[in-house]
Amino acid sequence: MNRKLLALGLIIISLSILLSYLVYVKFFSGGRGFAVGPVHNLSTGLNYTAIQEAINDDNTKNGHTIFVEDGIYYEHLVMNKSLSLVGESAEGTIIDGNVTGIVVTVKANNVKISNFTIQRSGPAESDPHEGGVYIERSNYTSISNCIVKDNFSGIQALFSENNTFAYNRVFSNRYAGLTLLSFTKNNTVVNNTIASNPNGIWCEYSSNNLFKDNTLMSNSQYLIWLRKSNSSTIFHNNFVGRNVAVLGSIDVWDNELEGNYWSEYNGTDADHDGIGDTVYTIDENNIDHYPLMGMFYSFNTSLGEQVNVISNSTVEGFECFAANSTIRMQVSSASSIPSFGFCRVTIPHDVLAPPYIVIVNDSAVLYSVLNKTASSSIIYFSYAHSTVEIIITSKFSSSSLQSFLAATILVFLCLFELLRGLMPKAQSVFAHSDLPLLYIWIELMGDLSGSSSSGSFGLVTLENLFSTLDVLGLAMGEVGRHEGDGCCFDGFGAGC
Repeated sequence: MNRKLLALGLIIISLSILLSYLVYVKFFSGGRGFAVGPVHNLSTGLNYTAIQEAINDDNTKNGHTIFVEDGIYYEHLVMNKSLSLVGESAEGTIIDGNVTGIVVTVKANNVKISNFTIQRSGPAESDPHEGGVYIERSNYTSISNCIVKDNFSGIQALFSENNTFAYNRVFSNRYAGLTLLSFTKNNTVVNNTIASNPNGIWCEYSSNNLFKDNTLMSNSQYLIWLRKSNSSTIFHNNFVGRNVAVLGSIDVWDNELEGNYWSEYNGTDADHDGIGDTVYTIDENNIDHYPLMGMFYSFNTSLGEQVNVISNSTVEGFECFAANSTIRMQVSSASSIPSFGFCRVTIPHDVLAPPYIVIVNDSAVLYSVLNKTASSSIIYFSYAHSTVEIIITSKFSSSSLQSFLAATILVFLCLFELLRGLMPKAQSVFAHSDLPLLYIWIELMGDLSGSSSSGSFGLVTLENLFSTLDVLGLAMGEVGRHEGDGCCFDGFGAGC
């Protein structure tokens, strides 16, 4: 009897497990059972073995985020839903077209693709749109922090508006790095490095686009090619090389303060502000009025603000420390021509509040204030061209305030000790109430200075006090700059 009950119990438990599994497969797993793959829908918790499988799943809805682990995925993706597709790392999460077709096609609005390598599209023998990323009639889409290489065309957009292409590295494609065609307008192209393609940016019949903070170099035919693409704004870009073509377009090439870096520009900078003294002319309708005398660099900070640097040195190792209001960077030059290096730095006041102290290799240097608004300052300083470390700090940073308070306490304690030492002498003098008050003062000051009553009214003491304060000032780092009339002065009154 007991054996029969035991067998019946086992049958019931087995059937319950089987039924639970069938319910999960039917209603929760999209028919994929308990399989765990490297592709994850973070919005549903479901897992997949392929990226397109995750996109196509009926459980994947607009607004969901799909996370893809590092690996090589030989797929041709079609993004027909408004999804965020996020790779684990740009170098390690690879979508490979296996030299056929378009690798990633975007046909929905509000698509976000980031942290992927997108590579090896077809050769465009049968389809001219074959490339790494092909965007058609898609608005408010972003492609960011991706490596796009070894395709026919790197990134191509048609009939699309208000899209963003940011922080991508686009290189070694067979036609162009970035192509905007057929009324693709109001797009933002920012902080991309586009190199080693026949054409860097190819823009045709596409207007009102913003090209900012990009580096275009080693593109063999054109760095940027604009045809019938009016009213675009183009500044803070590095154009390294020749061949910028503008056909039937009128565009803006500066922000009325700073323009672009042109490696072919041979102007001078007599007023030492990092901006060329003469304009750079593309054609009669396209002029950069403020060409940069050095490469443009833009660095993000933890405060969400950007620090911009224009320099004829190579800028590396940028760090910003919010805790003590300090910027640190290394600059170097492989050549001794020119003999001096310079930095023109735009500093948001939320990052560092003026005035500043600028230190080059442990020595304070003078700087000029070129422009100052309520939100930021632009400063300029120079140095002998070599490998140097630059530190910029706020004169009234929290660390400086701490030093000031410490020095104040020290001075107070010193004065307290001096006055306490005078008390016996004061009691003795005041015991003779018939003495004039002036005599009492002379006696006290003479005692403090170590002289007799015929001394110099405490002059020695005042000199010692001021010397002490000078030393304290040096200890607090007060060898910095004092602002005044757009120029800066050192602690001893010397102007720049």
